[in-house]
Amino acid sequence: MEAVKEDGTLDPDILANRRYDAGGFRFDNDAGEGAVPDARRIAHAGAVVLMRPSVFLSLVPTEDIRSIRYLSQAGASFGSPFLDVRVDEEDETALPIIGHHEGRSRMTVIGSANGDEPVPVFLFVTAGGYTCRAHEIEDAWIERVAAGAIREKTQYSIPELVDGPLFEQAIWLDADEVLHDLRFGTLAQELKR
Repeated sequence: MEAVKEDGTLDPDILANRRYDAGGFRFDNDAGEGAVPDARRIAHAGAVVLMRPSVFLSLVPTEDIRSIRYLSQAGASFGSPFLDVRVDEEDETALPIIGHHEGRSRMTVIGSANGDEPVPVFLFVTAGGYTCRAHEIEDAWIERVAAGAIREKTQYSIPELVDGPLFEQAIWLDADEVLHDLRFGTLAQELKR
């Protein structure tokens, strides 16, 4: 299945599929390079956002990326890139913080091949020290993350704010399997027309 529709939005079927195509690349969350268990069940474990490779790379450490040549030549499928983000459920003014990621090499290869076209990125949300499931995610949290987040901290980097919008769209299912579909940036502007 093609994860990004012709109109530039995410196909909600991505939530139920472990394998999909996006930006000319094949993603396989069972056996793709860098696949992780939670990505296999994203409809239960988190949200899918439509993010530009440059934004993803601005949120994560970029030193010591080693596997770009291998991934460029492999021609194999990739596991979905993802971000773990911490939100403060009690303080609405607290900035979201990127806690962990996987996929900077994949996003570097994708960005090099396709320019800066948005691709699906999986988003796992932690609130109150607990990794939330998709049905626990609140719209306000996703809106705060889209507005900007503190980039992932390493021993070599200083935490800094990356202004949003960080992604164009976010989709996830609630407990009743109702689709949440939030739009940001250019997609939000197009929706108003």
